[in-house]
Amino acid sequence: MQIRIAKIVSYIFHPLLMPLYLLALLFNGDSYLQLTTPQRIQNILYLLVGLTTVLLPVSSSYMLLKSGHIHSLHMHSAQERRVPYLLTCLFYFFTYYLLRKVQVSALIYLVFLGASLALLITLLINLRWKISAHMVGIGGLLGALAGLTYRLALDYQLVLLILILVAGMVGSARMLLEAHSPAQLYSGFFVGVISQIALYFLI
Repeated sequence: MQIRIAKIVSYIFHPLLMPLYLLALLFNGDSYLQLTTPQRIQNILYLLVGLTTVLLPVSSSYMLLKSGHIHSLHMHSAQERRVPYLLTCLFYFFTYYLLRKVQVSALIYLVFLGASLALLITLLINLRWKISAHMVGIGGLLGALAGLTYRLALDYQLVLLILILVAGMVGSARMLLEAHSPAQLYSGFFVGVISQIALYFLI
């Protein structure tokens, strides 16, 4: 039963879903970004982000699986993750590029620049050592929301607290599934948080 719950948690908080979760938080709360982004643009963002950060990475991983380049979509080894991570990183940078062409706040496309940098760092670390992409994802979501809260004076303290608890839950699930060591989990979370927060405090 615990293993089943851990798998469900891993699927619900899959790193590829984090950008969509962030958009949902921003566009369904009483925030400056929600009020200044027309509904038409919000819908375009959902479709664009869903396509480039979920559908394209999943499709490319499936093709790699069918061609024999990877043995499982779970990609248990660091070596198997290299090409999928590289492709996903390119998709994220492409998303950042496209969002700069859309009439949205710079604070939104900075999120995807941060996510792209986090993926690039994850890819480089993964050349030598396996790191938790799940913790990079949840850490990035937490870091992005913290940065936006700081820059826009948003009232997301409760949501941030919940995300910290969720991060602990995701980390516990990955440990239970024996997918990562504690060091791999902590380092992934650190990469995700810092990649986002640094942008909002330095730019």
